[in-house]
Amino acid sequence: MGEDWEQAEQPGGGAGRRTAVIVAAGVAIAALLGLALGRSIAPSGPSIPTPGIQVEAEEVGASLRNAAPPLGSTRPIPPAPITGRLRPASVWTGTELLVWGGLSSPAAEGPGGGEPLPVLADGAAYDPVDGSWRPLAPAPLDGRVDAAAVWAGDRLIVWGGATASPSAEPAVAGAAYFPGGDRWVALPPAPVPARSSPVTAWTGAEVLIFGGWEPRPAGEPRYAWDGVALDPATGRWRRLAVPPDDVGPPAYPNVARGDWTGAELVIWGGTGGTSGLAYDPVRDTWRRLPQPPELGSPRGDVVSGNETVFIGPLYPRLRPTGYGLVYEPGARDFGSISLGPLPIDSFRGRSSVWVGTGLVVLPHATPEGAAAAGAIWDPGDDGWRRLPVLATTSRAGYAAVWTGEELLTWGGADLSTMHNDGASWRPPERRA
Repeated sequence: MGEDWEQAEQPGGGAGRRTAVIVAAGVAIAALLGLALGRSIAPSGPSIPTPGIQVEAEEVGASLRNAAPPLGSTRPIPPAPITGRLRPASVWTGTELLVWGGLSSPAAEGPGGGEPLPVLADGAAYDPVDGSWRPLAPAPLDGRVDAAAVWAGDRLIVWGGATASPSAEPAVAGAAYFPGGDRWVALPPAPVPARSSPVTAWTGAEVLIFGGWEPRPAGEPRYAWDGVALDPATGRWRRLAVPPDDVGPPAYPNVARGDWTGAELVIWGGTGGTSGLAYDPVRDTWRRLPQPPELGSPRGDVVSGNETVFIGPLYPRLRPTGYGLVYEPGARDFGSISLGPLPIDSFRGRSSVWVGTGLVVLPHATPEGAAAAGAIWDPGDDGWRRLPVLATTSRAGYAAVWTGEELLTWGGADLSTMHNDGASWRPPERRA
């Protein structure tokens, strides 16, 4: 494993926590660049909205705007000591927001394209307590975007991603960053080729990486449908069991999404875009998720919550009857989530983040380039509340991370500027 590899100082809090998974179908954040700012490295799919949908969604949003004042408060995040960028790797360590890599320009080819990508190889850390930034030590990695990135208890793990030459594998596939010593250590080689945009999760004991786009010199890119696990304490890798044959990879240009529930890694977006799997790392086994009612869009976001799986937004017969579906693990069918307040255009790109008591959905770069309000869904009453407008929601590709107390958003690009500042949202204090 090499003498430089270090044992984890703490296991992290992922293993013992039962959580929910939210799958929000629609076009992913990365694909938004192709709609608002130019071409995108991530796959882009067809636009779902129709005039009929737009009117109904706007009416819902208008009624919510008039019903109650925005929930919570915001504050600006000062500029970082690094340049502005799109789609950086981002994690919360427990005390700092770490951002690394990303795109320095919205001009980018799709997976497997031959045009060089404007990728970055630096990063910074933000302390929300005193509002200060610090630069990260130089990494032993080429610049890249859409890498696997996860906080693994005491270190940031970065692996794979698309480099300046998206048709070639990176010279060094991955590395671990230790904030305590401000230093990086290269990861041992994995038993699978590096890939971009994989599903990544921390279980409390292992880093799970599944799927993603493999580098290819030419032709249609290949979406890998296998996975690996890394034990950061030893630096050892292992292959995951092979998924069931009847649930295959998503068709180009769609991608799979996933997250850790506390016991399983849930993957959504398989065959046809409406199939899901759950992986148990203890038993090294997979199980199929039930088939939900028909979804009009095959793309999905997956976000952890509390022992529930949410799937949406829905476009049955091109009319939105609800934002998504609710699935309790072990159940045979799905419940529903009420229609959210966001305009349908916002689904072209969004950040969906579980914030402890609900699901926050923030839009990315509206077609007009104007900032738009996000909203929070409360599973207790199946209701939505409007949030204050954040400066970042006028941009594409910004980072969004929940600290346990506030939602930090940083970076991104609008129609003319790459940004290196951000904004945060804090929910109101709960009364005893």
